[in-house]
Parts: sequence; C-alpha cells; structure tokens
Amino acid sequence: MNLWEYLDKWRPEIDKEVLAVLKGDVPTLWEKTADYVKRGGKRIRPIMVLLGARESGGKETNVLKLGASIELLHTFTLIHDDIEDSSELRRGTKCLHKLHGIPLAINAGDAVFAKAFELASEYGPAISKRFGQTTSEIVEGQELDIIWAENNIWPTEKQYLFMTEKKTGALMGAALSLGGLAINEKHNPNLEKFGRSLGVAFQIQDDLLNLVGTSATLKDIGNDITEAKRSLMVINALEFADNSEKLKSILKKRTKDKKEISEAINIMKSAGALDYSERLAKDLVTQSWGKVKIHDKQVKSILSDLKDFVINRKV
Repeated sequence: MNLWEYLDKWRPEIDKEVLAVLKGDVPTLWEKTADYVKRGGKRIRPIMVLLGARESGGKETNVLKLGASIELLHTFTLIHDDIEDSSELRRGTKCLHKLHGIPLAINAGDAVFAKAFELASEYGPAISKRFGQTTSEIVEGQELDIIWAENNIWPTEKQYLFMTEKKTGALMGAALSLGGLAINEKHNPNLEKFGRSLGVAFQIQDDLLNLVGTSATLKDIGNDITEAKRSLMVINALEFADNSEKLKSILKKRTKDKKEISEAINIMKSAGALDYSERLAKDLVTQSWGKVKIHDKQVKSILSDLKDFVINRKV
C-alpha cells in the first residue's frame, strides 16, 4: 500500500471523527467549523499519527481520535493564520474571516482548538501535556514570523530555520511521535526529528509555491510579497542578489501591485534563491531520513512516499 492508498483508506475515518466532535448547543458556530473541514485537505498530519502508532505495535483504530485532534489543531492554526495574514482564500474558497468577519472567525478557531484538546485529553495527561507544548511551539514560531515583518527585522537563515521548525515542524514532529506515545509511552527522537524536518521542508515548499505556483488550492499567489514574509528565498536573495536593496524596498511597501510582486520574484529567481531553497529543503529531509530506523515495512514505505511528496510537491 502506498501513501495515497493509505490516505484514501483512512481519510474518511479521520473526517468522521473530526466532524463528530464539531457539535454543540449553538449550531451556527459548529456549521462554520464543519464547513472549513469539509473543504478538503490531504490529512497528512493525522495519518502521521496513525503511522506512529503502527510503528509502535499498535493499531490505527486505537488512535483515530488522536489523529483527529491533530487535524483540528492544524485547522485552528490555519483559521487564525488566515486572519493574521489578511488572506483571501483557503483551499479555493474564501477564508472564514472573509465570509463571516474577524470576530466570528476568531471564535470559530478557538472552538476548533477546544475540541482538539478535548479529543487529545482522552489519551491521558502525558498526551495532553505534549499537545500543549506543541501548541506553544507553533504560536512561538508564528510570533517570530509576524514580528519580523511588522518590526522590519531581517533574520538570518539560521533564525528562519528555528522559526519554521516551531511554526510548521513542531506539529509534524508531534504527529509522528504522539501515536507511539499513546500506544506504549515510548518516544522515538529520530522519528520526531524526521517529522520536524518534513515540516520545515513543507513550509519552504509552501513559500516557493506561493511565488511560482498556479493551483487554486493554494493561498493567494504572490501574497507573501504583500505580507513582506521573511521566507528562505527572501533571506537568501538579500544576501546574494545584486539588487537586494530593491527587493527590500518592495517588501517594505507591502505592495499589491502585480508588476512589483513580479519584479521581487524575478530578483529572487536571478539570485538563485528559489533553487537554493528547494535544495536545502531536500537536504534537510534526506539527512534526517537517513537517521531513522523503522521496523514496520509498510510504515517505512509510506513515510518514504511522504518524504518524496513533501520535497517534490506542486500543490
């Protein structure tokens, strides 16, 4: 069974658990959250929970609710991230704050997080603690990502990787390790490190696709320039581009002008920043994969597929 067959098998089960918990006494609230979930998504993170459990000798069915909690935590971060980034689209449809306004979207995100924690808590205090620690890391990473743009700070590559490991890597690392922790309370640090590297690579690829992608399932193409995001491509281009000051001036404007956005992207391309970022993402994942020992052959095969998908993805 390959990655996509595994996803097809377990995605409906994950979605069933997610939608089952998005209910309460105020239907209008839960309709918003359910709408967001029904838009789709690959469900990579909850599948990683299932794989972690299987590698530890458990059954996927034992951790379906835990997988659903990770998907809900991810959904919570997306809802709030869209607000913080003033995004227009998520998965090809208007963001919740564009449909219902910022106050109701924030409230919906809070509700999703509450349900995520509720599900995770069913697996005991150790899982609840780790769930909270992971959430703290995510919001720490988001804090850095925001204040760098807001306060006109230009981070180094090392600082960027630190931020991204928290913002995106922490959740994927937790997804791979929580399944095992729930089954036998054993922690595989190299497996978690691999998950974290996947998260960093996923974010780098996400930033690349924001500049050169075409899929309607992505956030607004070129929006990272308007948001003045300190992506790896920006950091690398500012170090090596001949006209780095021009790139910096465009980012400072937070422009929506298509010509200026295109100019900024071309500066990064000419400096080799896009190619460099893609290579770095692949190197990070390849190095961490080489340190992981996986006993379950199917888990190893599926994670290998996932590795290849993350470093080569186009959507």
